[in-house]
Amino acid sequence: MEISLEILNKYYEQGLLYKQVHPILPLTIWNYTEKVQYESLWDDITLQCRGLVTDDEGDVFARPFKKFFNMEEGKHTPTSELCVSVLFIVLINISVENFKRKIPRTFIFVLIY
Repeated sequence: MEISLEILNKYYEQGLLYKQVHPILPLTIWNYTEKVQYESLWDDITLQCRGLVTDDEGDVFARPFKKFFNMEEGKHTPTSELCVSVLFIVLINISVENFKRKIPRTFIFVLIY
C-alpha cells in the first residue's frame, strides 16, 4: 500500500498513529500507538510507522525498518536451519583512568557470522 499524507492523518485521527511535527523544519515523524500494539492492529501502514519521517507534502524523507515481532508473539518470520546466524557477545572489562581514579568500563562487542 502506498503511504500518503491523507492515509497517515486518517490513522492519526483514529488513534492508530502518533505524529510529532518538527518545530522548525517541515518534517513529521510517525509512530504506531499502544492501541495498535496491544490490540494487534498491524497492517502495511502501521508496520512501517516506527519512526517514519515525511515532509509537509507527504513525501517520505526517512524510512525505518519495518516492525518486527518477538517469537512469543507468534508473528515472527522464522529462519531456516540453513540460514541461522550465530550471535556471540563478548564483554571486556577495562579500567579507564578518569580524573586520577580508575573507573571500570564494560565494552560490548557483537560478532555475527
